[in-house]
Amino acid sequence: MNNNGSYNLSFLQNATGIVHKNGGSIMNTSKTIMQFFTRAALAFAVCLLTLTPALALTNQNHILTSNETLETTSEPSAVYKSTRIEYNVTEGGRRGMRVLVTFDVSGLKGVDTKLIIRVQKEDGGFVMNQASYSNSEGQFEASTSIKPGYPTTEYEDLDIFIPYSELTLRKGDYNLKLDIDLGYENGELIQHLGFKNFKFSAPNSASESEDRPDVSATVNRVWVDYDVMENRKKGMRIHVNFEVVGLKGIDSKLTVRVANESNEFLTSTSSYANDEGELELMFEMRPGYPTTVYKDAAIFLPYEELNLRKGVWDLKLDIDLKYANNELIEHLAIHEFEFTR
Repeated sequence: MNNNGSYNLSFLQNATGIVHKNGGSIMNTSKTIMQFFTRAALAFAVCLLTLTPALALTNQNHILTSNETLETTSEPSAVYKSTRIEYNVTEGGRRGMRVLVTFDVSGLKGVDTKLIIRVQKEDGGFVMNQASYSNSEGQFEASTSIKPGYPTTEYEDLDIFIPYSELTLRKGDYNLKLDIDLGYENGELIQHLGFKNFKFSAPNSASESEDRPDVSATVNRVWVDYDVMENRKKGMRIHVNFEVVGLKGIDSKLTVRVANESNEFLTSTSSYANDEGELELMFEMRPGYPTTVYKDAAIFLPYEELNLRKGVWDLKLDIDLKYANNELIEHLAIHEFEFTR
């Protein structure tokens, strides 16, 4: 305060710059403060707008449920770890190999799925099969069904048995590859898991054959019905009455080839051709008893499959018993007949 009773506020000008000698009032201070808060609010709004897309991005794979918990919406996936093979094991009276696969699966809790194994050859083609181990493409396929119980389920040494007799390959040594997939029950592929190389000798070696039961068969009668129709094709129906011992529960087949007077087998380029290009018919079976009697195993042969010129031919039916992989068990019989083209 001055001697004249007034206050000297000049020191505030130097300290804050908000009061001036020309009569500026305290209202300038309020204005400046309001400007400060306005600028701060604007900066906060800009920051909020900048952070919103980032916050949205971090939650794109989650759903907020009614009880305000987060659930993932991940696609089904699997992590393949390893495969190992146990050779020369017996299951259901059949000798083969047991494949054990370790893997994790996610996103399939409670869903019926299956582990699928096919066998690939060195040329990239798949081993084929015409018996119970065949898929819709006629390829060999073994599988086991699973239903994962957790969001991520671990399977350690999940096993699939492959009978040696189901690998229908000619005699020889092979470098093969297991093609391992995860699929839905309807066959739709979920994910390829991996490959496993292995060696296979076909047919089985002598040491392996020693473990097989003794197999024998007897043909009691063969007869033929001529000029019959089946699936709109004219042909002959071959009937075989026979009994077989030692093949209970084993996939096997009766095969019939046709030979001419010179003992040369007739050939074929249709679905009736075997691996050697010979005309071959088959009666597939899995005997249900230690000794099983087949009173009438009937096999149809369309006339159009007999690749012969016009004339009268003396022909022979060559009847064999084989495993499903075409390994010969026993030659059974010869039945002669005459055919006119």
